Amino acid sequence: MSDDLARALRLFDDYVDLPAPERERRLAALAASDPPLHAALRALLDAESEDAGVLDRSPAQIVAERQPPPANAGADADRDDRDRDEDEDEDDDSADLRVGALLGPWRIDRILGRGGMGTVYEAHRDDGQYQQRVALKCIRSGLESPELAAAFREERNLLARLDHPGIAGVVDGGIDEQGRPWFALRRVEGEPIDQWCDRRALGVGARVDLLLQACEALAYAHAQGVLHRDIKPSNLLVTAQGRVQLLDFGISTRFGGGEDARAHLAISPDYAAPEARQHGTQGPATDLYMLGVLSYRLLCGQWPTRLHSLRELVPLAAAGAPEPMDRLLEDADDAVARRRGLDDVAALQRALAGDLAAVALKAVASKPQDRYPSVAEFARDLRAWRSHRPVGARRG
Repeated sequence: MSDDLARALRLFDDYVDLPAPERERRLAALAASDPPLHAALRALLDAESEDAGVLDRSPAQIVAERQPPPANAGADADRDDRDRDEDEDEDDDSADLRVGALLGPWRIDRILGRGGMGTVYEAHRDDGQYQQRVALKCIRSGLESPELAAAFREERNLLARLDHPGIAGVVDGGIDEQGRPWFALRRVEGEPIDQWCDRRALGVGARVDLLLQACEALAYAHAQGVLHRDIKPSNLLVTAQGRVQLLDFGISTRFGGGEDARAHLAISPDYAAPEARQHGTQGPATDLYMLGVLSYRLLCGQWPTRLHSLRELVPLAAAGAPEPMDRLLEDADDAVARRRGLDDVAALQRALAGDLAAVALKAVASKPQDRYPSVAEFARDLRAWRSHRPVGARRG
């Protein structure tokens, strides 16, 4: 048992019976002061809240629960999910006192989404000067703390440094009547990159083109000294014009930034690099790793390792080393290929094998020093593959 897990077990009884708002306030403070302990304790609390614990389910059940829904899920099920989400949003809107209120010149219209520590609203300019809609981000009600306020200000300051067409940047910011910071972002209408690709049955080449757009935005952020730290499909939206937009720098930091600015640390385990999950290490190589995992998901629909989604339950060594994309498709269904505009898995394996598989594999190498030295170098190899030139990942 790890030291972090042992410490979390000692705290578990103190936290599990707390009222939800008080528990979240304490967890927010713990995330700022001791991220590894926060992650271990959060995992225990989340597991306790489930109807059946991990030991009551087979590994196959666990994996199945963590996989995305099949693309051929019935339209009626999709419609039911959308209707349920809309009903929940309406309930949330009516209960949220911010909806309908003014923050600066912005009138809040509705809730767009909630994270662990923040709420994002849709708002419109309501001072008669000009018309504009924004995504306005505030600290979640009931979770206010000095540490979280400092993290919000840090996020706002980082975003204000970024001026790139592929990054939703800051439009405005301020302090509300209670002294809590808020900021408004350019509103992006789009669809998560994986859903965009699957709904249109985009081919491998078109998916690589979208990855290149994501690389350009992330490489720009890195050039400004800013890490994202949460690259995943829901943070990469594709607009109606086919432009990728990088969102949500909520747990971003400067290179070498201290842990005190990370009050809302919430990395996505399935996309996080081994060193980030084990030791909390962050750097350009961890952002690159997440981009590599995203490449696997977009191009072959698989995770880089056979037991990728069970890494929380088994040692990293037992989870296996990353494998080439074409090899991971050996037992895949033909539906995976059809979502990429191909007839069968064999055709998809041929499209991915060789250079492209080597490029993606290098991006998700287990050791940071074995990956590309930068996102820009990763993009350079993707462009080389796209133009039928040799790639650096297979020199010689």
